[in-house]
Amino acid sequence: MYIQNIKQILIPLNTLKANQKIFWLILSLTFATIYSLLALKQAFSGEYIVQDDARQHVFWMRRFLDPELFPNDLIADYFQSVAPWGYKTFYWLFSQVGIDPMFLNKLLPLPLSLITAAYCFGICFQILPIPFAGFIASVLLSQNIWLQDDIVSGTPRAFLYPLFLAVLYYLLRKSLVPFLVAIALLGLFYPQYLILTALILIIRLLNWEKRRFCLSKNPQDYLFSGVGLGLSLLVIFFYALNSSNYEPVITASQAKVLPEFGEAGRSVFFLQNSWDFFIFGGRSGILPQQLFLPRILILGLFLPILFQKEEGRRKKEEVIGRKQEGRRKKQEEEIHNFDGAKNFLRRLPLTFKKEEARSKKQEDKIHNFDGARIFLRRLPLTFKKEEGRSKKQEDKIHNFDGARIFLRRLPLTFKKEEGRSKKQEDKIHNFDGARIFLRRLPLTFKKEEGRSKKQEDKIHNFDGARIFLRRLPLIKQITPNIKLLVQIFFAGLVLFVAAHLLLFKLHLPSRYTNHSFRIILAIATAVVLCIILDAVFQWVIQQPSDKSRRISGLIFMGFLGILLIGNFNLWKNFSDLDYQKGKSPEVYKFFAQQSKDILIASLSEEVNYIPTFSQRSVLFAWEYAIPYHLGYYNQIKQRATEFIFAQYHSDIQFIQDFINTYGIDFLILDRQAFIPEYVLKNRWLRQWYHQMGNQIEINLQNGTIPAIVGTIDKCSVLETEKLWVLESKCILLE
Repeated sequence: MYIQNIKQILIPLNTLKANQKIFWLILSLTFATIYSLLALKQAFSGEYIVQDDARQHVFWMRRFLDPELFPNDLIADYFQSVAPWGYKTFYWLFSQVGIDPMFLNKLLPLPLSLITAAYCFGICFQILPIPFAGFIASVLLSQNIWLQDDIVSGTPRAFLYPLFLAVLYYLLRKSLVPFLVAIALLGLFYPQYLILTALILIIRLLNWEKRRFCLSKNPQDYLFSGVGLGLSLLVIFFYALNSSNYEPVITASQAKVLPEFGEAGRSVFFLQNSWDFFIFGGRSGILPQQLFLPRILILGLFLPILFQKEEGRRKKEEVIGRKQEGRRKKQEEEIHNFDGAKNFLRRLPLTFKKEEARSKKQEDKIHNFDGARIFLRRLPLTFKKEEGRSKKQEDKIHNFDGARIFLRRLPLTFKKEEGRSKKQEDKIHNFDGARIFLRRLPLTFKKEEGRSKKQEDKIHNFDGARIFLRRLPLIKQITPNIKLLVQIFFAGLVLFVAAHLLLFKLHLPSRYTNHSFRIILAIATAVVLCIILDAVFQWVIQQPSDKSRRISGLIFMGFLGILLIGNFNLWKNFSDLDYQKGKSPEVYKFFAQQSKDILIASLSEEVNYIPTFSQRSVLFAWEYAIPYHLGYYNQIKQRATEFIFAQYHSDIQFIQDFINTYGIDFLILDRQAFIPEYVLKNRWLRQWYHQMGNQIEINLQNGTIPAIVGTIDKCSVLETEKLWVLESKCILLE
């Protein structure tokens, strides 16, 4: 009894109550809140903590609070120019009431994850109207995205999940106004997925019927696709009019020769292994990293198999039903006529006189068929010969193989025709049309001897699969909205290929499958799990008195609960949300006390944190060296290469010229910067090792001392365990 009660809670059979849906939705939001609070705990666990990508996309927004920050700063100007309009406006609105953008960035994951969970629940419910399925999808998606640094980053792609899911939800609900609002917001926050949405709307106008594509016959599809595409084009046109001042975008041929896109570069893209490049590459691969975490998401791959077999079974049954209706009268007549013939033939001793000139083979043929032919002509059935029928066609009718197969099973004895090949004999024995027909007669026939094992297994397996699928009634509750998952998949796949062909015009190929595949897999897994769980319930309820079945069912449900909630890998990986902790607070405090217009140059990793923690400008830094817009990156590259050359040169004049050229106020040096091993540790030198790093390493090994080393004692204004901070004015006096 309690098994039925549990089933009614998880997978209700009767009319769904509103409070059941609300309960599972609230539970979904509860788990999303728990995951968000774990992230907030890390975000506020110290003073100098920042999410990795927020260092690029958020630091410059402090200009909203203080316009004097980052004056004439190339890096700040660039990231402000490429930020989507909606994203900038969102942070600006909160800054008008005095909220620090970096503080807001740490709080954003909570509301964004709640909105994501709610829309994921709603989409899954539109596909399979079982609230428990929506709960599973929501929890799995929340777990998967919290193992990435998307929502936690608070960057434009953090808004992707709630806004894209909102577009899909209102599309399924046929809510036009919210649908258009969601499209507009998606375009203003993450334009790349506006292209994906537009392609989905186009694909929705196509249906697959009778093994060919045809246009949709639903007027609402044209309405939503038309207005959605129109609005998408308007937003794309808006961005086209506000293109970046730092173009052109780098081409594939240019990127292939740059070490920046190699395996030691800032933006690793071109991998030597083709499999890794197209499948698992973080920027170039079709499959997202950690796609199958938690591992239970693998079950989502079985949804197409289950659904396809169920659809195939339904279509096959419909076809068989139509054929049965069409042939029923014919079958009844054949049965009536054949039974009469069989009874009559049992009473007739047929006598045939052998013609002397006739061969043995011809005699056997006549013996086997003439009797049947003469008898059939005497039946009360009258067949008029069709005019114009050739003799060959008439003979074919007289020698009809179907009659031959039937007559072989009569009590008469017919000798096997001599000279008939084995292939012809097997064909007669295995004739599928006769086999299917005869199975429906009220007669019993022995298994055909010539049937191969493979054919028998195929029949057995199909019947087994058909019986199994009939025991999964939940499949029948899947709505036609399931097609949306297929449409998202193909749209992402098409744009993935297009992004590779147009590299880098559509930015990174992986962006179009990275996020969409996660959504598809979470919902598909939820549907499969509910189907399996429903099958388990059916299996237990069939024999409620069987204690072993009840125990097995409870064990399965407990195991499922552990996989969903008690995922130990999830809790373990929550400590790795890519929050970065600054290691030199003395340096950050020192620069924060300096003038707002100072400029700092360094190869040290710590320079990546100065714009965020000190709100001061840096000439270049690894974190900000994004190489996609050449108008920006060429300047960054020139600055970095000139500084490397000057820092390691033995003539002090080179570092002095560099300081005067760029107006540098302070230099930061790593204490290990002048030992050979540093060359392989520093990311700048490792990236350009074959261009500059190897020569610097050789010079250091040979004892060449860079000129700047002689200024450290005199010009150092701050020293830490790992760093020296040098004042540029002092160096110019040397």
